[in-house]
Amino acid sequence: MGVMYLQAKECQGFLKTAFHRSQTLSYRNGYAIVRRPTVGIGGDRLQFNQLSQAELDELASKAPVLTYGQPKQAPPADFIPAHVAFDKKVLKFDAYFQEDVPMSTEEQYRIRQVNIYYYLEDDSMSVIEPVVENSGILQGKLIKRQRL
Repeated sequence: MGVMYLQAKECQGFLKTAFHRSQTLSYRNGYAIVRRPTVGIGGDRLQFNQLSQAELDELASKAPVLTYGQPKQAPPADFIPAHVAFDKKVLKFDAYFQEDVPMSTEEQYRIRQVNIYYYLEDDSMSVIEPVVENSGILQGKLIKRQRL
């Protein structure tokens, strides 16, 4: 009798004819509503989760530390020397200064615009005045690149 029962159980898989997927959408008042299928592929009854919605919400709000354990520390970043990290990086500042003009009756001082370049790789600076055509004063590099 036990052998016959096992054979009958095995044959049930071969006798199934409905292998379509169950519909999961239904319509109420013109809106699509999601519903869980009660029957699986082949017409077998699906087993539902017996937890209530409150219990499912409680499980979802648990900290991931309880499931996955303590997070691992990120490895330290590779050491990069300053002369490599700041290579070709320059800060440019637009500045001006007031220059006295002692031998002129037309003006007592003159405002001169300069660009200050600060090189991050070696903490050096240079001061350059943009060239203005026919100004009559010396312009260009006022302080060459050096550490101040």
